[in-house]
Amino acid sequence: RCWATHDATSLIMLYRYFLIFITLFLGLFYYMAIHITISPPGDDPPSPSIGPFFSGNTTRSPNQMERLRLEMLVRQEYEDQISGHLGRTHSFFVNSSDVLLKKPHLFLHVPKTAGSTLAYVFKRNEELVKFAHFWYHPRYPDDFPILKSKTTVYGHFRYGIHLYFNQTCSYSTMLREPVDRVVSHYYFHLQNKKDPAHAFAANHTFREWLELSPAANNEMTRCLSGIRETELFPSNHTFAIAMHHLRQFGFVGITERFQESLILMKHMLGFKDIRYAKTNKGIRRPKVNDLPQDIVAQIRATNWMDVELYSEAVRIYEEQLRQAPPEFFREVEEAKITLIMDPRNNNLLNRT
Repeated sequence: RCWATHDATSLIMLYRYFLIFITLFLGLFYYMAIHITISPPGDDPPSPSIGPFFSGNTTRSPNQMERLRLEMLVRQEYEDQISGHLGRTHSFFVNSSDVLLKKPHLFLHVPKTAGSTLAYVFKRNEELVKFAHFWYHPRYPDDFPILKSKTTVYGHFRYGIHLYFNQTCSYSTMLREPVDRVVSHYYFHLQNKKDPAHAFAANHTFREWLELSPAANNEMTRCLSGIRETELFPSNHTFAIAMHHLRQFGFVGITERFQESLILMKHMLGFKDIRYAKTNKGIRRPKVNDLPQDIVAQIRATNWMDVELYSEAVRIYEEQLRQAPPEFFREVEEAKITLIMDPRNNNLLNRT
């Protein structure tokens, strides 16, 4: 009996210790879940399109630290260049046979500027092993060996990746009228359920989204400045950086003049095949002229930096046209316009 009583008491005590251990373990696990953020290597912060990503967490991945370093280098490069009062002084064309934009070609794809359509043109005019298309900024360190081996890099990267190359690079981009771009951006998020920013757009009206989303606040300025890690919304200084970068780009196209821009790009980048099929096109969205005037005024006021940036882009584009060779204008007239491909069979569609 004594042994039996002793064994029962021991089991009861062991059970109590076990419960205490489980309680402490669960408490520690809960504390870690609340207070510690563990990110996979190379993980990006939440998309700026779905709200603020400055959570106050000081734990950063190597990828995030590299983006901060790159941003610092971009700021320093701007200060060094502006102190020397560098402007856009080079000519675009010397003669009709010149291809002045040297590789590597870096095309900075601003969201909703017809860049997805243009990506296929770039891909068709480059060797596949030398072409890279990023839907995000290249992740450190995983994507860097890939990046440095390419002669054409296309995508949603941040300005500054030229600093990873040991040679001079040629930047190019396409800009869109800011009000139209903002409207297109919202409805793209809203209608694409697989898009990371869909839930945020679906849970907010257009007016609310305009107030809350960084994507509705001078997105073109954010992209061209390269300043995205330390600012949720661009400052006046960041706007100055973006304007300076734009004036250094080798080629600037205009979305509203897409086919003409494409032919001009052919001459400046040496493309052979500029046929294209329209992709990533938004549907069921109102036209700017159908929007309430107060919303249009709000978009213009909020995106005043992008309005100024777009105006400068148009000026640069017109300067490119003035220096274009005679055959460019002949091609524009002949192409009114047989450049649109049927995506089902890659045949050209004769459209005017």
